[in-house]
Amino acid sequence: MAAHESRSVEAGLSAECGLARTPGYEDLHGDCRQLADVSMPGAAAVLLLPRCRCACHHARPAPERVS
Repeated sequence: MAAHESRSVEAGLSAECGLARTPGYEDLHGDCRQLADVSMPGAAAVLLLPRCRCACHHARPAPERVS
């Protein structure tokens, strides 16, 4: 795993936002679709996919939590 990949996993970023931190790929932030937490059906406390924690998403409102 490359250094920039491990940082994006630790920070809770999607693959798109993690790669968008690499020079030349900045436009990939717009391709991120991890905008809401996805819970396991029947177990709202168990997350199957957490939302992306990238600062680029703070400018737009977060959608409703999907369960």
